[in-house]
Amino acid sequence: MEATATAAETANPKGAASWSYGQAGSDGRRLAAAAGATDREHLLERLQHLRGILPMFAQELASSRRQAAALRVENRGLLEEVRRLRAQRERSDSARG
Repeated sequence: MEATATAAETANPKGAASWSYGQAGSDGRRLAAAAGATDREHLLERLQHLRGILPMFAQELASSRRQAAALRVENRGLLEEVRRLRAQRERSDSARG
């Protein structure tokens, strides 16, 4: 029984699960099971990788939320300062004219 790789498998040898086989039978089932195991290993590796980077994303999100809250507080203060300066300018303009 001969296995032939598609262009995608040639480019990515880890994609062994999508090989096509000429005949069905016990050998074909064993090869398909081996390909399924390769897929399973790949998915488990990917899951492990995602579990590893998830805490970094969570930490970055928490940091971004704290920074956003601090910027909102700063913006409120700046808006109050702008209002105060505009009111002061209006009082000054009305006193002159």
